[in-house]
Amino acid sequence: MNIFLLNFQVLSLPHLLPEQIHFDSFKGQTTHIFTRGKRNVVPVSEFGCALEDATNGHGFFKLSKLTDLLLNLTIQSQMPHFENILQAMTVSLDEERWPRALVEKLVLLWERFDSVLPRRLHEDTIRLWLKSSQASQIPNLDDRDNDFIISHTPLILFRADSRVFKSPPHLKCFCRLLSFYLAASRDANYLKLTRAIAYNTKSEMAEKEELLRSFIGTQRLAVVQVFIELCDGDPKNIPNLEEIQQILCSQIHQFFIADTHLPKLVHFNMYPLRLIPVIVKKVPSTHVLINSINELLTGGNLERRIFTIILMTELLENYKIPPAFAALTLISDLLDTLISNIINEEFIILMLNITTSLARLIMLSPFHAEHFLSTIYRTRKLALNRLALYTSYTKARISPEQKLIEMIDKVLEKLPKLPE
Repeated sequence: MNIFLLNFQVLSLPHLLPEQIHFDSFKGQTTHIFTRGKRNVVPVSEFGCALEDATNGHGFFKLSKLTDLLLNLTIQSQMPHFENILQAMTVSLDEERWPRALVEKLVLLWERFDSVLPRRLHEDTIRLWLKSSQASQIPNLDDRDNDFIISHTPLILFRADSRVFKSPPHLKCFCRLLSFYLAASRDANYLKLTRAIAYNTKSEMAEKEELLRSFIGTQRLAVVQVFIELCDGDPKNIPNLEEIQQILCSQIHQFFIADTHLPKLVHFNMYPLRLIPVIVKKVPSTHVLINSINELLTGGNLERRIFTIILMTELLENYKIPPAFAALTLISDLLDTLISNIINEEFIILMLNITTSLARLIMLSPFHAEHFLSTIYRTRKLALNRLALYTSYTKARISPEQKLIEMIDKVLEKLPKLPE
């Protein structure tokens, strides 16, 4: 009977099965009972009192000691503390007051529960985080059962307590929750589609399958865009920003691997230019965009052209491979076409944003250095000519053309002289 149940779970509910990361959480942990003279159980009431004292600001020593003892017990001995650990995962969001080492120990216990009771753990954890005072308020949350969240709105998880996204240990748990709910939503919708086979023709089923794939792709796209937004911030205000970016970029990398069309979609929609270096350096799978530069570049949109050229500069900085150098030819051809035919304010704005990137490309690619340098000189000359269009000296001094000329002069000072 167990074999049939396991087979049913594998085929119908794969998101409930443990992943490799669940087994990794057991590495380096001892599961033996304490030796003679030491107790082999931690009373639930005692742990609860210690948690209450820590929450009220009466110190963390006792709770930390009991957590250490609890970590060394078997999973059977840890299970009675399920509710206490859930509560601790919520109150410990006050990261400024709670010791990081203690929070990480609590996360280890949470991960062990995740390998045994994933669904219950995820449901209870996200409900606590959604009901927090610092969460975006969701009307009638108690009336919305877990099946509603799974089938319709797994992205509602991003309305959880905002402190979750500023605490690396909690953020790792959130990423597990999100993966679980996205997988559950996908499986639930595919199950509905399978049941509809008897009532639909082949063409109708094909259309519904295509719609479902688009829906799943849109969910992934939305998640990645939110993750990229969460990578933004000031390190002065978010001390753990570097670690948070690493966690989120690791998740983005997994999404890009799972859906090969996703990197192009994400970058076609664009994001703040200041985040391009972060994403390129910390998401290894972005190298696939090198083959999509032509599509991104020829869209005719000024913002997308600026975005693509800066993106290509970062890609070449990190991946000095033949296709990357070949993509520079497309950029140089585009700039040649623009500078020969369309010299307007839009071109000036384009060059204001990419001149620094062109200077970097000159240093990165000797094959294109002369061409890009010539483009910069020609742009400076054209900007000088456009200054004559202004009716007053004052307007000319604050014009985009004057800013571009000053920027080019600074860039040329830093560039080494090319041999004639």
